[in-house]
Amino acid sequence: MNSPVKSRVKSSLVQTPFRVLAALLLIGIGWSCLGDRSRARGSIAPASKTGPASACLREGSKRARSFFRLSPDRKRIVRALHGALAIKDIQTARTLLLRASPNEVDPGGNSPLHSAAYGDCSACALLLFQTGADPNPRDALGRTPLHIAAGFGRLAFLRLLLQRGARPNAPDCFQARPLHEALIYGQNGAARVLLQKGVRTDPADGWGWTPLHWAVYHKNREMARALLRRGAAPDRRDRRGRTPWSLARQSRDQRIQELIRRFRNKQAP
Repeated sequence: MNSPVKSRVKSSLVQTPFRVLAALLLIGIGWSCLGDRSRARGSIAPASKTGPASACLREGSKRARSFFRLSPDRKRIVRALHGALAIKDIQTARTLLLRASPNEVDPGGNSPLHSAAYGDCSACALLLFQTGADPNPRDALGRTPLHIAAGFGRLAFLRLLLQRGARPNAPDCFQARPLHEALIYGQNGAARVLLQKGVRTDPADGWGWTPLHWAVYHKNREMARALLRRGAAPDRRDRRGRTPWSLARQSRDQRIQELIRRFRNKQAP
């Protein structure tokens, strides 16, 4: 018969690999969020302790830490509210909002409106707006719900946010706008909605990439044409001197090269 001590040791040894795997998974998710855009470019921007990205991240960390100053009961309520919004449980969310603020963040710095955006729940967003939700909250990486809706292609949610006063040109910690997010992840519908709203076509992100850089990089001729027609510059340089035109030549895509060549020569496509 095994002693209690041996049983506990055996149980610990069995659980340890699962705990390690869970920890590695969480670390990997966090690193992928931070390094996503850098890996897509093939380079990592130099870190700066005093730059705008660093200040933005510090502010996001401060917002996330505010969750841990809540009482234990309030933490449970806030967690439950975010969970209900993420799975579109509007009845539970309505009940919880009687005791929670529509702007209280979760441990990751996400507002309830962020959670509703991840869950693609427009009805939840309407409920939050009715109870006083801010349309432009920021998470720990400086992203607004509009960034989330654009990146995932949540068109109904995107239009609702714009109607309720979301800022379409708001930058995140890496200076990426919602239009960048839509083009990074190939969400042409979201990009069209933003362009119809009149967003800027040539803002540069932290690495100097404009939306046109991203459209050309992904060989997205439809959106490259739409951006060029709205005045996007095919010769705008990034931090390493690359332009949308040079990316088009490197891509060996003849059709996108011809498209940009015509605009460079001031000819209609």
